[in-house]
Amino acid sequence: MDLVFLIGRTLIGVVFIGAGIQVHLMARKQSAEMARGVGAPFPEVSVPLTGVVIIVGGLMVALGVWPDLAAILLILFLVSSAYLFHGFWRIEDPQEQGNQTGHFMKNMGLVGASLVVFFLYNQLQASVPLSLAGPLFGPIGNVFEPTA
Repeated sequence: MDLVFLIGRTLIGVVFIGAGIQVHLMARKQSAEMARGVGAPFPEVSVPLTGVVIIVGGLMVALGVWPDLAAILLILFLVSSAYLFHGFWRIEDPQEQGNQTGHFMKNMGLVGASLVVFFLYNQLQASVPLSLAGPLFGPIGNVFEPTA
């Protein structure tokens, strides 16, 4: 099962690494234009900066280096990106609304995956398999043991 967890973690990380490289860095001019169009602050800086953040976050999750911190960074990115770029409720064209609904739901699925990563590392701490450095934060509370 350790290998299954490693493969899952790696697949989550690859999504962010790929998007960071392809969309935020390699296509940063087009992405900055799109960001400007939705009112994102300082798109010439924020697009490549968020690209670096999600690349580093993806690597941290995949390698198991402070993956709890990485999960928080990825969640912040995903929620803000979903709201700014994929606000399907603001779109009247049914086809484009469907397209943005799909992107929004993809982001929410990745938020869910990031929450699971955060939870596992927070609760299991150093016993999480095949991790290079483990979590940065201590346990927030053990949900596996009932409190008196």
